[in-house]
Amino acid sequence: MKYNGKIITVMVVICAMFLSLAVYLTYFTLFDATEVVENKFNKRIREREESILRGSIFDSSGEVLAYSSMEGNKQKRYYPYSGRYAHVIGYNSVTYDKSGLENTFNDILVKEDPLEEISGFFDMNKEMSKGADLYLTIDNALTAKAEKLMGRKNGSVVALKPKTGEVLCMYSNPTFDPNDSALNENFATLSQSENAPFLGRANQGLYPPGSTFKIVTAAAALEAGVAGNILDEGEIVIDGYVVKNYNNKKLGEIDVKQGFARSSNVMFASYGVQIGEKRLKDVASRFGIGESFDFDIRTSKSLFNYENAMGQTDLAACGIGQGKLLVTPLNMALVAAAIANDGVIMEPYIVEKALYPSGRQAYAAKPNVWKTAVSEAVASVIESMMIECVETGTGTGAKLSGVTVAGKTGTAENEESDKTHAWFVCYAPAENPEIAICVMQEYAGVTGSNCAPIARELITYYLNK
Repeated sequence: MKYNGKIITVMVVICAMFLSLAVYLTYFTLFDATEVVENKFNKRIREREESILRGSIFDSSGEVLAYSSMEGNKQKRYYPYSGRYAHVIGYNSVTYDKSGLENTFNDILVKEDPLEEISGFFDMNKEMSKGADLYLTIDNALTAKAEKLMGRKNGSVVALKPKTGEVLCMYSNPTFDPNDSALNENFATLSQSENAPFLGRANQGLYPPGSTFKIVTAAAALEAGVAGNILDEGEIVIDGYVVKNYNNKKLGEIDVKQGFARSSNVMFASYGVQIGEKRLKDVASRFGIGESFDFDIRTSKSLFNYENAMGQTDLAACGIGQGKLLVTPLNMALVAAAIANDGVIMEPYIVEKALYPSGRQAYAAKPNVWKTAVSEAVASVIESMMIECVETGTGTGAKLSGVTVAGKTGTAENEESDKTHAWFVCYAPAENPEIAICVMQEYAGVTGSNCAPIARELITYYLNK
């Protein structure tokens, strides 16, 4: 009996160990296995990826923007346009992992066609498999034009199709060379640079929108029925907060169309107070400010940073795009696109499709509605105001012969510098919009009017194509 008791004890311990192991393996399989398998430090992932030639990336016309080739027994990734797409396509590095589309679409770029995988199982002489190729909505020629026009200025250019959400251009500066040799040599310097070259200004940068936000304020004022005439004497005091027009310019008796075109801070600060917190926040959210959306690369959420109740000075500041408002240039391009598309915002996307070498489809995007910002009637009124801004107001630098351009300038003060951010958002042709654009120059120290000619050149180039 003494020995039987010991045997039973050992058996219980062994059974408990087996039970614990079974429970752990079950838990691991259900909850932890995927995370461990997909962990970027898992060497087997890199080994599996190296066994399949990484797919290429093309622009909308078939121009090669990224490709891989074998050098010895290793793959090497090439980016022929250097930094032009460093923030969109990103990089694929053994040392520094992945970014941009190289990261979010990694599984497709190294995915073998299932039919080829099956047939290859029986083919002992099969050549190295190739992953799916990505075909983007990006227009390389238009992006090259944006790159040239921006020159050495920090900032971004975003262009998209208002009716579908296809992103035609997303260029940020400063940028960097994502090719492996340059990345390895410069990564430490780039990481420590005050210019933050790894930050994609177009989709991750957050800035006060300045007077471009008056599109949103105008929409809220029209809905609230407060978009009346005012006497603009160059400045207004709201609860001790002094709001002045640019250069203290007195605009006199003006209606909302004139006030918008000539960018009256006096008018739109007073509108902000009359609109009120609830409606202003509601309309801003309908334009995507404070809202997240699915996108092909990592994107910051625009912010309406008021946790406590907004006072009159807060409302006045927000009415002119200042205060605790922070937006991405991508979001402001979507604001312009909303007016162009009768009040409807389409979800933006960059990757149109992915094809296996056989031509079979691995992925396909389709246009989807993201939000309805305003009614068609309100969008129509704001469009007339944006046209007036380009025809006779602050946006005349975007004026084109034979093409109606609708736009809005913005000059935004910020807490970090005495140099302003310059903005211009627009779309054209106003009668049948084909392109919406946001140009933003960071710490430019100039007005948004300086960005209008860049947008004009991009519109001309795109429509002539």
